[in-house]
This record gives sequence, C-alpha cells and structure tokens, in this order.
Amino acid sequence: MMYYPTKLRYMKIFVSFSVLLLLVGLVLVSVFGVVVYKTVTRIWVQTKNPVESYVLSSVVSAFLNMLSIMILGQIYQRIAVKMTEWENYRTQTAYNDALIKKLFAFQFANSYASLFYIAFLRGSNRQVFRNVGLEGLEDDCGMLNNCISELSIQLLVVMLLKPLPKFCKDVVYPFVKRFVDKTCLTRDQEDPETTPLMTRFILHEKRKPDLGNFTLEEYNEKVIQYGYQMVRHAAATLTLHFFSLATVMP
Repeated sequence: MMYYPTKLRYMKIFVSFSVLLLLVGLVLVSVFGVVVYKTVTRIWVQTKNPVESYVLSSVVSAFLNMLSIMILGQIYQRIAVKMTEWENYRTQTAYNDALIKKLFAFQFANSYASLFYIAFLRGSNRQVFRNVGLEGLEDDCGMLNNCISELSIQLLVVMLLKPLPKFCKDVVYPFVKRFVDKTCLTRDQEDPETTPLMTRFILHEKRKPDLGNFTLEEYNEKVIQYGYQMVRHAAATLTLHFFSLATVMP
C-alpha cells in the first residue's frame, strides 16, 4: 500500500489555511472599499433629489457589495477545489470533509461580513477611520440612526440577486437546452413507434446536464440563505420595536 507522509499533508493544510485567511482579508478589504465609496458619495455627490442621493450612496453600495460577494465566492470555490486536491486525501470522505470546511468557512465570512459590519460596527467606527487617515469620511448611523434601514437594503439586494446566477444555471439553462435539443432531433428519433427503446433511453440520458458537485453547492446555498432569513427576521423585529417605542414616546 502506498504511503503519503502525514507531516507533508499537514504542511499543505497549513498553506491552504493561509490562503483562506488571505481571501478573508480580501473580503474585509472589499467591504472597507464599499464603505469608503458610500461615504464619499454621500458627502461629495450633492443632488437636489434626496432619493437620488440615497440610491447613489446606499443602493449602489449594496449592489457593489453583492458583486464582490459573488466574484470572491466563485474565485475561492475554484481555489478550494485545487487546494483540497493538492492535499491528497486518501478517501473520498476525507476529501469531501476538507472541501466542505474550506467552503463553509469562507462563505460565512464572505456572505455576512458586510451585514455584521452594518449591524454591530457601523455605529462606533469613527476612531478606526481616524487611525487609517480617513478622518471626515466616517461611516456611522448618523442623526437619523439609519443602520437598520441600511441593513435591510443590503439584505434585500443580496437575498434577491445573489441566487439569480445559480437559478439561471440550474433551472433556466437546462430548460432552454432541453427545449433546443428536442426541436433539433429528427422525427424518427423522437417517434416512439420507429425508435427502439434503448435508443430513446440513451438520447434521454445524453440530454441530461452534468450535475458536477451539485449536492455541496445546494447545501451551501441553503445554509447561507437560512442565515439571511435569520438576519431578516432580526432586522424586522428591531424595526417593529423602534416603531412601537416611537409611538409610545410623547
């Protein structure tokens, strides 16, 4: 039986973990970049329409954050597969476990970093901006205490648009491909009276798309969406609580 040194595998795992930390740091940099864009737009872009100002600062920043989440997620997914194969696990189960840990750890940081910032760090970050030399560009809740509304906009954009590429890939593309394949087949191939059963079965299997690692992607997306639902529920509860306090106070 061939032997693979355990020390070498641990060294490769350490390198993979370092790459994971590097990508998580890149996620934090992207969140910080979106925050700087939002504050610069809010301060320097003056428009007469307050709705237009809100769209340029808050809504566009939510779209930029969503694009960052999608792009970094796709990049790290490919890196995680290559790194896990490089670690050279003995069994398929060990390979799957290592890949799941990498993907879920990164997707957790990538998907919730911006939401965590808005919910917990945005209200008290003036000193951080001053320390990095960006005094005057502080991003806080402001006099209107709009952190909950910002969190709601960010969550709405991510929940609606992040699953869209996967929906097109898993639902729209197979439907269109199946329709095109059926229309391109000749009548003899589709006619059950003239086509042998084995031929029809082979053609049916040929038209099926390649699933790839479908189960892992599905569970990963469902766990992330479940986390979004929990954040949405918490934001809605806090909003109702603030409205109830506002109506009670004279």
